Amino acid sequence: MKKLIVTLFAVLVLVGCGSKEQKEVVTVCSSNEPYAVYESGEQTYTSKGDVITKLNIKAVLDAGDKETLDTIMGSVDKNLEEMNKMTGVKLSVERIDDTKIYDIAEFDLEIADLQELSSTGMIQLDGDEKVAFVSLKQSIANIESMGFTCKAN
Repeated sequence: MKKLIVTLFAVLVLVGCGSKEQKEVVTVCSSNEPYAVYESGEQTYTSKGDVITKLNIKAVLDAGDKETLDTIMGSVDKNLEEMNKMTGVKLSVERIDDTKIYDIAEFDLEIADLQELSSTGMIQLDGDEKVAFVSLKQSIANIESMGFTCKAN
């Protein structure tokens, strides 16, 4: 009987410790330096532990002149409609002036299909293996290697 009580107590302690809700952390990474095709940008990661649950990206694209930006905007509008049909994805652009736009992407990684996002080039995953989650630690290391500075709340 004593062994049963000790075992039940141990199980209750483990269940109590295991069910503890992980704190949500927001990490903001920003760069005022050019990267990829962008002039500058900010990426906001919402995570629980090492698992990113939401990713928001806002980057400045400088087309150089109004005509080029108008051409870009024409092709972007068609693509955005199709991409926004994907679960957990919200993409948009906002005109800043005659030559620049904000390229905005919001991903709910708790409901989005990570492999689908990877196949469209919206997120970068390592290899072709099926991925269960996007790692905050790996994402931060990757973005910092591109010159971003990151701060967690």
